[in-house]
Amino acid sequence: MMTAEKEVRIARDLRRLARAYCDGQFNKGEYRRRRRVLLLQCVDEVPQQPVPPETPEPAPAPQSGSSFAKTIVLPFFMGAAIVIGLCVAGYLLSRLL
Repeated sequence: MMTAEKEVRIARDLRRLARAYCDGQFNKGEYRRRRRVLLLQCVDEVPQQPVPPETPEPAPAPQSGSSFAKTIVLPFFMGAAIVIGLCVAGYLLSRLL
């Protein structure tokens, strides 16, 4: 049975769990396993068997360079290529006429 104290305790534990996950203390599989255990406590079900951990996900590769430089440099070069292409096309058209 869900009581007010139990609801407050589980809500606090879920917030603490979410903060720890956001801080990178464990991976998504571990977060899901721990959250599942807490949610089972809401309906007064205690897992009979330990919940098997999910397969670990590979860690994302560290990004080289900053994303700011990538978002600024790529459109700049694309714009420069378009302008150069238009200049060349204009020059060729002017030579034909």
